[in-house]
Amino acid sequence: SVERLNALAPNVRRIGLSATASPVEVVARLVAGVGRPVTVLQAPPSPPPDVRVEPLPDGAGYLAALAHRVRDEASRHRSLLVFTNTRSLAERLGWALRRQAPELEGRVG
Repeated sequence: SVERLNALAPNVRRIGLSATASPVEVVARLVAGVGRPVTVLQAPPSPPPDVRVEPLPDGAGYLAALAHRVRDEASRHRSLLVFTNTRSLAERLGWALRRQAPELEGRVG
């Protein structure tokens, strides 16, 4: 398809973006086409994500402890992604965070 487009508009710049293409050199040649120069730019590797699993208390204090832990992390980071087992837990956690940390209003969803 790109080669047919090139026949109609020969000077169109081709740009390919991918987070998963591999090997990059082979994909770059496919995007560029036969005999055309190609430049490959790659972002520097990012540090590995900070993933932690920590036990929380059982029983009534569970939600408050979880909200406190998330609140601490949210205050240190611009964005934070929290996974829960159920939608109801996500909604209860959001409610607890808004009660514990009114300054996070608009950031919890």
